[in-house]
Amino acid sequence: TKSGMKKFFKVVSIVFLCVVALFSVLTATFLLVPTKMELYEEKLIISSDFATFYDRRNCVFAFDENKTKSSESFSEDVKKVFVEAEDRNFYKHKGLDYKRMIKAFFVNLASLSFRQGASTISQQLVKNTHLTNEKTILRKLKEIKLTQKLEKEYDKETIITAYLNVIYFGENCYGLTAAADCYFNKTPDELTLSETALLAAIIPSPSRSNPFENPSLAKTKRNALLKTMLDRNKISKAEYDEAIGESLPSAKKEKTEA
Repeated sequence: TKSGMKKFFKVVSIVFLCVVALFSVLTATFLLVPTKMELYEEKLIISSDFATFYDRRNCVFAFDENKTKSSESFSEDVKKVFVEAEDRNFYKHKGLDYKRMIKAFFVNLASLSFRQGASTISQQLVKNTHLTNEKTILRKLKEIKLTQKLEKEYDKETIITAYLNVIYFGENCYGLTAAADCYFNKTPDELTLSETALLAAIIPSPSRSNPFENPSLAKTKRNALLKTMLDRNKISKAEYDEAIGESLPSAKKEKTEA
């Protein structure tokens, strides 16, 4: 009906104006963010003595070298899993995935929440090493500017390597080396596809998806990631079948006295 069409176009117009207004405010605010924000190389690398990080509740932790391993490189197979899990366009974008950001914006607008994020691996690296975890527009805009700077100063391999050396995996473990040791008593190059996928899958909520505390959810997330990789032709059906058939770690590694 004509009245129905009028209401529809009225709603569309209001939403469009709101979006334009929001982007205008964000653009203006973005211009106010200091242009000389610095990246510090030493923050992109875990100290051999200790490192200080903020968790998702803004609590600060300091870990000694038994928990925080020194920086190292990782195999292409390992990096492939984390790229598929966290940022499949990592090697294509220049730090910011605009299509993903726009999609997340409209999904969150429709649900009136902030359930869907759009942070790339580069953004996560910047947030975890240079910024606090406060949820403010200013902090997000600082993150964007620093991410653009990061992508100009470092190549993709350096960025993903740094990311894998600092990202949080739960159990007080920062970095893939510490996580592989904690969950599987292995080094990263010894991890199977299934084990790597599990660690990649728990990153968004490492406490809730902890395989020691909630194995059912951890397995569901691992298998979902493996199915996505199969659908994208990143792994074969045989690799998928073998990976989902592997059991999860059932017990924490025994602590040894120095």
